[in-house]
Amino acid sequence: MNNKDELNIGQYSLAYNNKEMTVQLVQEIFNDNIYTFKTTKKEPLIIDAGSNIGIATIFFKSLYPQAKILCFEPDPNSFVLLKRNIFNNCLREVTIVNAALAAKTGVIDFYGEITQNTPYSCGNSIIQEWGEQRSLDDAIYLMKNKIKVSAVQLSTYITEEIDFLKLDIEGAERQVLEELGDKITLIKEIAVEIHCTNDKKFINHLDSIISLFKKYSFHTEITQKNISDIFPPQTAIWLSKAKPKLFELKAYRKSMPIKLVKCNYPTTKSICNIVNE
Repeated sequence: MNNKDELNIGQYSLAYNNKEMTVQLVQEIFNDNIYTFKTTKKEPLIIDAGSNIGIATIFFKSLYPQAKILCFEPDPNSFVLLKRNIFNNCLREVTIVNAALAAKTGVIDFYGEITQNTPYSCGNSIIQEWGEQRSLDDAIYLMKNKIKVSAVQLSTYITEEIDFLKLDIEGAERQVLEELGDKITLIKEIAVEIHCTNDKKFINHLDSIISLFKKYSFHTEITQKNISDIFPPQTAIWLSKAKPKLFELKAYRKSMPIKLVKCNYPTTKSICNIVNE
C-alpha cells in the first residue's frame, strides 16, 4: 500500500484499500453524522461492532478524544487496515477484537469480497445471503470468497454501562441483539444498521428487532435508507432476487440498567490492544 491509498480527515489519516467504499463511509459517518451522540463523560465507553477499517472509531475519537473504544472486525483485510489506522493516528484506549459477533462462540463461515486486491468489504458477512451479494452468478468466486473466522458473543464483553453501541454487521443484528438478553439494558444508546431481505425474514426482520427494543423499554427512531445510492453495479443480480432493505435505527434506553459488574475484557493505556479470538 502506498500514499495514494490514504486520505486525510481533518487531523487524521486513513489508510484504505477500496476508494469507492471509503468515500461512501466517510460521507455517512463524518458528513451525515449517523453515529453522533451526546454525553457529559470525558471518557465514554463505546463499542464499534463491525469496525471495518476504523472510520467510525476515528469519528468517535474526534468527538471524544479520551473515549474508551472496543472494536470488533472479523474480515482479515479490514482488520489489518483497522490496526494500521489506530496506530498511525496514535489512538489510545482502543481494544480491537479480530472476530465476528454471533449468537454462539466458535468458528463460523464468513462470506464476501476477500481475495480481491481492492475488496469492497462492506457487504462481507457471516450471513451467506448478504456476503454473496456480488457473486450469485460466479461459482468459482463463491468458493474462493468463503473463509472461517472466530465468532464471539457480545454479552461476554458487556459487563459495565456502555454509553454507545454502533452495530453494523451485515444481517447478523437480530441474533447479536437477542444474544445480549438483559445485558442490553446496560447500553444507553444504540445505532443499528438493519439489513433485511424479503425471502430471509426469519434471519433478520425489522419488526422483530423493534419488538426486542420495546421489551427492554428503549425508545426507537427509524429511517429507511435509499439503497440506490449504496450498492455497486455488480450487485444487480442479487438486488433483483433478494430485494434488500436497509434501515438506520437509533435506540435510547428509558429504564435503569441491570446491576453493574466489574469489566473483565482487556483494556490498556497503550495505543492499541489486540485480541485474537
